[in-house]
Amino acid sequence: MRNLLIIFTFIFCNILSAIDNRSYIHVKNHGARETALFIFHAKKGLIQIDEGNDKKGKLILLDINNSITFFSERPNRHSGTLSVDKFLESWKKGVNNFQSNPPSAGLTYYSKQKDTKEKYTEVAVILKNPNYDQSSDRLTFDIDFIKTPDETLPKSYLDEVTLFIDGYWLGNLIKQ
Repeated sequence: MRNLLIIFTFIFCNILSAIDNRSYIHVKNHGARETALFIFHAKKGLIQIDEGNDKKGKLILLDINNSITFFSERPNRHSGTLSVDKFLESWKKGVNNFQSNPPSAGLTYYSKQKDTKEKYTEVAVILKNPNYDQSSDRLTFDIDFIKTPDETLPKSYLDEVTLFIDGYWLGNLIKQ
């Protein structure tokens, strides 16, 4: 199952990248504010829960993919890729930006359990205050859990971490 998910994510991201492999997209008079959704992947990760507050913590992503895939909803269906630097550069830019209105994200990962079996887990979070250290290939977010997880989060490393990040106005990504 894990391999199937990894293969599906890889194929999906490559298809979207092949459709429109520009660093930015150009949208002419698209009328209503069209938003994009983002898919981001890292080979490893770690969740650190704040002491005294199990609804907050840090998400540390390691060995990250430097390409973030984005796509918009119908009817226009724009897509493309952004580098992590460009994505974070747009974090504070424009109308309704992620700095002033932090995004929700679906966080999925595999983790080892006590019986050494791997478990696939999904958690909904709010992402805040990104910090990217390119030299160590490390991206850190402050996170708030939208719903406190029903189970104890792993204290060990997470494998095959994927973030599905909610909408962001495409006008904030358009090359000026």
